[in-house]
Amino acid sequence: MPFSRAAWFGIGGFLFVIAAVMWIEKRCEDGSCFRSVSTWQFSDFVEFQFNTWRDFLQGETNHDTEKSLLRKFTVLGFLFFTLVTLASYTASLASMLVLANQPVGKVNNIHEATSQKVPVCLPEVLKPSFSRLYPQTVFVAGAWMEYLPRMLHSGKCGAMVVSNNVLDQLYAGRIQEDDCAAVASGSLTEEEGRCNTDSTGRPRNDCELMQVGDMLWSIPVSFPISPRLLHTMSWAFMYALSAGAMEQSLRVNADVFPVSLCKPVETRSVDDGLLLSDLLGTFFVSMVIIILGLLSFSVRLCWRGIPRPRVSVRNRISFWSSPPVEATLGSPTLDTESPRPQDKTPNGQEVVSVDFSVDSVQHSDSV
Repeated sequence: MPFSRAAWFGIGGFLFVIAAVMWIEKRCEDGSCFRSVSTWQFSDFVEFQFNTWRDFLQGETNHDTEKSLLRKFTVLGFLFFTLVTLASYTASLASMLVLANQPVGKVNNIHEATSQKVPVCLPEVLKPSFSRLYPQTVFVAGAWMEYLPRMLHSGKCGAMVVSNNVLDQLYAGRIQEDDCAAVASGSLTEEEGRCNTDSTGRPRNDCELMQVGDMLWSIPVSFPISPRLLHTMSWAFMYALSAGAMEQSLRVNADVFPVSLCKPVETRSVDDGLLLSDLLGTFFVSMVIIILGLLSFSVRLCWRGIPRPRVSVRNRISFWSSPPVEATLGSPTLDTESPRPQDKTPNGQEVVSVDFSVDSVQHSDSV
């Protein structure tokens, strides 16, 4: 939905009003504006509404603007509304298809967790420091950093503060294996270890957890005390990294570094194009409109197929050929057995004669 529900209703209401205004303007230009409302045709109004919506979707208008200055300004306002609305729809839809498909979390940083009152799990040793840095955040302390994922799946918190090493072990499945082993041994219950499901009953999947926000804290493992050795050791580390010593050490100790078992998150850009799933909403709306057309067509066919009583020609002739008031001796009967020759008026027009017999009174009337 590139627009909110209220925005859609606002657009529809504006189009309905502007179509009604232009329809009234057209009737006033034709001289039928101040006539009785009963002379207004509803089908003409519906047709005008359809043409306005069609012009809006096409981004143009076919209304005649040569007759009045009022029509020119009305059409100009309609075109400006169409231009801005369609441009905003295109920009909003493009941003939704590209940016909204990027992975996002329930909270994107610790500041959102603070504003939304989301509890944050963190190691007990870090709670005093983080409480001073973020005094408005609700922190839930855990004994060890490796225990925080099970607390998160238990519903005790909505986010957690862990190191990159714990995050790598999480994606490698090692932390879940340790929790399942603790549940199997009986040291933890399923509600505590959350080996199989989370607090909502969904299967536990540590790959759904993602790192959000910036790095909160960087703690150096070691650093030289003597300032005299700081410059020398920095150059030594730079020389070893450029020579590939770090990559070689990683290959030798590959078993120490966990390998992620999670599938890479699919990221999209503008150059990737749209997928079929992105067009499902367009297909749905178009099919709903076509189905409404088919339903209206079916109703119209059924309405035409309903039998209706018809007035015979005999009844029409007897109605328009009713005898005058003087003939009140009986009920009139139409004599159709003896045809009469056609008479002519002085102007040469033919007149059909029809005889009525009212008991003994004979009356001749012309139809």
